[in-house]
Amino acid sequence: MVDASTTMQSQEEKLLALDMLIEEFPAFTVEEFHLLFRDITKGKYKLYNRLKLAEFMECARQWEGVRAVQVLEQQHRPGYDPYKRSSHAVPKRKFLALTVDEIQTIERQESKQANAAQEAGQANQSSS
Repeated sequence: MVDASTTMQSQEEKLLALDMLIEEFPAFTVEEFHLLFRDITKGKYKLYNRLKLAEFMECARQWEGVRAVQVLEQQHRPGYDPYKRSSHAVPKRKFLALTVDEIQTIERQESKQANAAQEAGQANQSSS
């Protein structure tokens, strides 16, 4: 049992406090706990040289509020998309209006190129 009126001394008390923090904040990742304790070490949250579970809980609640604000702000940005889309790398297609004469001209050019490639292939086979 953790005594809420005194600073945690034993390893057992500290582990029990950690279990209670994990139970109270199940959505926190290991990284978030690391960031929380880093901020506590930097003095962002005041513990006044006391290691008490209630004070850790209060710091975690404050961190949870900061985290929620960051997530909500990030999600509600105009144009925000957290996922990399493969379709963004593909250039957008543009509308191309062709007349029947232009399409026939393109088909003739393509058939000429195909005939030229075929003749070149036959010439290479003949010379081999």
